[in-house]
Amino acid sequence: MEGQRNDRHGWHDSRSLPTVRAILALQMTDASWLTDELDLRPQLSSKQMHIEILRDLLNSRKYSAGHLAFIINALVFSCHDPRDFYGVDFIEELTAWLPQYPSSGFSNRFQYGLVTLAMCNGEEPLSTENVTFLIDRPTAPTFGVDEAAMILMALSCVKERQPDVVTGIEDFDANFSQIVDYISSRQNASTGQFGNEHTTALAMQALTAADSDEWNCAAALDWLLSVRASDGSFGQFGTPLFTSTEVLPALNGKTYTKRHACPNAIDKSSTEKPEVQHITVKLSVVNAITGDRMFAAKFYVPVNSTVIEIIRIADGRGPRNGSTEVFTYELKEYSFGNAVQGLLGLRQDIILNRYWSLLIRAPGQDFTSAPVGIESLIPKDGEEVQFRYTQY
Repeated sequence: MEGQRNDRHGWHDSRSLPTVRAILALQMTDASWLTDELDLRPQLSSKQMHIEILRDLLNSRKYSAGHLAFIINALVFSCHDPRDFYGVDFIEELTAWLPQYPSSGFSNRFQYGLVTLAMCNGEEPLSTENVTFLIDRPTAPTFGVDEAAMILMALSCVKERQPDVVTGIEDFDANFSQIVDYISSRQNASTGQFGNEHTTALAMQALTAADSDEWNCAAALDWLLSVRASDGSFGQFGTPLFTSTEVLPALNGKTYTKRHACPNAIDKSSTEKPEVQHITVKLSVVNAITGDRMFAAKFYVPVNSTVIEIIRIADGRGPRNGSTEVFTYELKEYSFGNAVQGLLGLRQDIILNRYWSLLIRAPGQDFTSAPVGIESLIPKDGEEVQFRYTQY
């Protein structure tokens, strides 16, 4: 896997997910991979992962729930704080996906299990409802062993780290055991496999996470090694990197649920925001007449950007972070300067007394009316600017 790195020490030229998954697999397999003082290439790969994620954010790319989950797991296993990645709270963004299930990019129980696992690894408290949803069909997974394995890893994590959540769930232990039995029963008695390489690796990780002894680990290992390609990779569907990222930890008895202890808990030293150049500003649009939240997204903008500059950056972005619309705007020039005439196709209406109002708030504070207009208001780092459609 290390031999597949490009000249920038990542694993792909245009997307962050391959690099994220490769680093996650390598760090899951060997906790000392990133701290080898004799080989700086892993640290360069970690920095490249940060660069690729930041590039996505600067381009306002919308991450799927699964992509966010892999990012969080990679940051946790590499001892970085997913709640403060250069000012971005990935846990908060992932949590916002849960009420949207099922939706585009988050539509099946495998993804729900992956999201739950990432939240558990990121130490985000889960609800009884989240866990009950995963465990209510222990022997009828839509996507077979793959789905059951991801769900079992998520449940194993919650069971270990948030035991109070599962205490009140009726028949949790019985259903948990049924998922273990379901996966174990799918192992081929003659070959040791659970399916293809990808499925077998996930099954091995899941049964290891559940501390199950109801399967033949040695036979599964032997089968995986027997189908390894000459270059050391795995994969039957033209995606050897992604399959290899699942197989490598499985071959070493590692799983998504077994985080390594970080030297100083979570190391925030390499994820703190730079002092200069860019800040994070949240932009939201709300129709207060209907109660609809029409748009919400975080943007990285140059320091001292005015609101009018921020909405120009936002133009054409979305939908993301719970948004239902692509951001568009319409301005009207007055003697005092430009003002918003319309947003996302919703225009001011003098006859009906419907107008756009501009509000702002600091983190943890309530919204207040902006003291100046869009050409003069300069949000600070972490603040939220909201346009609210109201009727007077």
